[in-house]
Amino acid sequence: MRMNRSRARTAMWGAVCLGLLAAFPGAAQAAGSGAGAARPTTPEEIGALPPAEQNKILDPLRAAAGALDEQGREAYAAVYAGVRLNAVAGTVEVFTKGDAKALVAAAHKASPGVNLSMVRTKAAKYTKAELYAARERVQQ
Repeated sequence: MRMNRSRARTAMWGAVCLGLLAAFPGAAQAAGSGAGAARPTTPEEIGALPPAEQNKILDPLRAAAGALDEQGREAYAAVYAGVRLNAVAGTVEVFTKGDAKALVAAAHKASPGVNLSMVRTKAAKYTKAELYAARERVQQ
């Protein structure tokens, strides 16, 4: 059975499009919408999303930051300086003066259901406790 030219042309273009999508996997996400849509690349794009979509991006970061902050303020005040969320990169940065591994491990132990794989450690010049103490001295 022979295909007419129109059907053959349609089949050919369909195969070309499928081939391009297979060659460039990111193109399929960018072309889609909803759950398969491309991740926002600026804070403004995240801010423009509906609240439910913002929460899908921010809630895991907030949970990780909260677990780190709780342990940092309590048991690791001697090294803890703070946390910062980077929603565009999908990371949580924890700032410490010294080794952060024990702090991250303690946060994981205290909150085992929280995903800490996006945590990045950064060096700090002062701990939060040192900054608070300096503030108190200045205010006296």
